[in-house]
This record gives sequence, structure tokens and C-alpha cells, in this order.
Amino acid sequence: MLPLIGQLALGKQSKLLVLDSLLELQLEDKYLALMQVK
Repeated sequence: MLPLIGQLALGKQSKLLVLDSLLELQLEDKYLALMQVK
């Protein structure tokens, strides 16, 4: 049971990290676009 739970926890963490990085990239793109408009 423990290894399976550990794998699930790692999977959730990696998914969250991927989502965070994607959100940061999107925010950077929007910020750069705003800077270019000004």
C-alpha cells in the first residue's frame, strides 16, 4: 500500500508543478504582451 500511495502523492505533486509552470508561462506571455502594447 505505501509504495502505491507514495506514487500517487508524487504524481499529484508533479501534476501541480506542471500546472504551476504552465500558469507562470501564460502569465509571462500576457505580461510581455502588455509591455509590448505600451
